[in-house]
Amino acid sequence: MKTLRREDIMFTVPSGIVRLTELLDCGCTDETAVRELESGKVTMEKFRHSLEHFLSGLPPIGGVKVTHGNGTIEKLTIYEAQRRQLINQDLSFYLLEAQAATGGLCGLGSPRRFDLHTGFEQGLIDRELISDLTNGLSAVLGFVGRNRSIVSTMEAARIGMISEDDARRLLFTQIFTGGIFNTANGFRLPLEVATKRAMWTSSWNNFAPACYEFNGKAMTYEQLCAKCEKDENSRCLLLSVNQSKISAGPSIMSILGTPLSFYHEHQMISDETYAAAKSGYMTESDLEQQLSRRLIGCEPIAGIFVEGRLLSIWDASRQQLIKPGNALELMEAQVVSTGALIDAIDGKLTVIDAIENGIIDVSTGDALKRSLIAYNGDKDKNSLKEMMSKGTLAESKALRHLEIQIACGGVIEPKTGRYFSIPQSFDACLLEKSDLQKIRKHRFFTDPDREERLSYLELCLRCVKDETGRLFLPVHRINLAKTKRSKPRKKKIVVVDPSTSEELNCQTAFSKGLIDEEFFVQLLSEEGKTQEQIDDILYGKNKHNVPLTVTHERELGCRYKVIERRNLCTK
Repeated sequence: MKTLRREDIMFTVPSGIVRLTELLDCGCTDETAVRELESGKVTMEKFRHSLEHFLSGLPPIGGVKVTHGNGTIEKLTIYEAQRRQLINQDLSFYLLEAQAATGGLCGLGSPRRFDLHTGFEQGLIDRELISDLTNGLSAVLGFVGRNRSIVSTMEAARIGMISEDDARRLLFTQIFTGGIFNTANGFRLPLEVATKRAMWTSSWNNFAPACYEFNGKAMTYEQLCAKCEKDENSRCLLLSVNQSKISAGPSIMSILGTPLSFYHEHQMISDETYAAAKSGYMTESDLEQQLSRRLIGCEPIAGIFVEGRLLSIWDASRQQLIKPGNALELMEAQVVSTGALIDAIDGKLTVIDAIENGIIDVSTGDALKRSLIAYNGDKDKNSLKEMMSKGTLAESKALRHLEIQIACGGVIEPKTGRYFSIPQSFDACLLEKSDLQKIRKHRFFTDPDREERLSYLELCLRCVKDETGRLFLPVHRINLAKTKRSKPRKKKIVVVDPSTSEELNCQTAFSKGLIDEEFFVQLLSEEGKTQEQIDDILYGKNKHNVPLTVTHERELGCRYKVIERRNLCTK
């Protein structure tokens, strides 16, 4: 029998790999137990089981359980239960925070835990909660302190990054589920070791916060966990709650004109929820609340916030507070996610009305009308994925539109206008995993305040809200002044082939005969090319003024599109 060496033994934890020697140094095991493992007296399986609460921790409260009058047992995520008003908003937040603080958000389909951005895309939280729950996840990964250093939760409280009450609440959830996280290694520590390392104070030992109000009684997290039972699929705890409707009423047949079976077939509601709804144990309003993000999505960025003023995108562009290219990106996102433009005061506005009222010019309106196919589908009601697969929509544009929709609640199914979460999109063939990987690699949007490339979700999270819940992107005049003084950046211009919708660089478009030489030279100049560089492109290095061979695949003068930082003009 081969002898094990402690230096070679490693274990997996949610954040990666940890060595046995690290666990030994942190007091998670002792020398006697390690020697028994090395000599073979204890099996690896049994040894790992003894470390389970340090490596994986005990399960947090991941959802709720509702038992209906006909015996149907319905399981809901914390977010779904709060939307159905089975638990209040404060309890929902604290339970979601506890999930984040103990390793990630919980779904009910598998034991997998999710970060905040992915949890939103999975439909486990609302987008506005991503920022609010950041402290919870930082309790696992560490808080980013001064000079980008990573500090513990306790240290974050000492230097004023979070309040003492918040730190105490986060750390007690970790203690009740296995121990305080060692942010440097990704596993939990015994309380006495955490205390020695100034990651805990013994003065808090008997002061667990009783902030979890349930059934009219304030409880600690430990007391609330004791009322739960374990779910085998998710390995999380389920809290039993009272049903909102005790006796059966009318059967629910549809939600907002769409058959209930549609939501069931696309896994927007579970088998048990479907059965309870058909049996009349909830109201149509209950389900509308639970499915709100599948029905209406999330708000896109409505406008710009500058010096206390809320401006529509087009007004900010006219006042030169943002560049025309940035304005077009943001207006396109409104159209792609809602099928309309958004006025800062009056709300939704159709593209046609915006053109007729002189709010946007005709060329901008034409570009936005072309983007409407992302929301409405094409004439055959094909989805973005189908149009991309058939080649009727360029991949880069389709991926940008998909990224916008995902950030606004989900991929839109054109026939019904419903928003599908990432898993539901995969099952409905509205998205493929390879598409999602490509989207993750790109930063399709620019923060006009910092000239920084971001995803649309990241841009939304930088916004402020007005009293109606609309999002406004902050822009500071001091940054605008710096931008105007800064050296102009080189532009990238692409030409869209009208027959394939493919985006081509200027040279390829010229070679294919889509543009003539005069216009080709003009576009090269606008990209920032010098005259010498233009001559090299046109005539090669020999400078004999022999032009490049151009294959004219179609007559010049046909309709094409030129895109400059997503600023469309048509010729």
